[in-house]
Amino acid sequence: MISAVGTYFSESGASYNIIIKVNGNVIYSQNGKSSLRGYETITLDKAIAVKKGDTLYSIAKKYNLTVDKLKSLNNLTNNLVSIGQVLVVNEVSE
Repeated sequence: MISAVGTYFSESGASYNIIIKVNGNVIYSQNGKSSLRGYETITLDKAIAVKKGDTLYSIAKKYNLTVDKLKSLNNLTNNLVSIGQVLVVNEVSE
């Protein structure tokens, strides 16, 4: 699971765009501005780890998604999830 990205910014307020691809498919995208000059750790949002008791339905409801949309965002072919599995819970735009 990727939960943060470390990088160096030459100035405070520099724009960044993080794109994570798996097998050529964008599974995560985040934009923002650096809060400082120098090394910074950017915490990724909009991705969650499945916890004990979670179901696709409960996760979809929490993030205002349909189960079908949640499955589509994560390339899932069934309704099974595992504890610790990372799921994207937002729309990704390139």
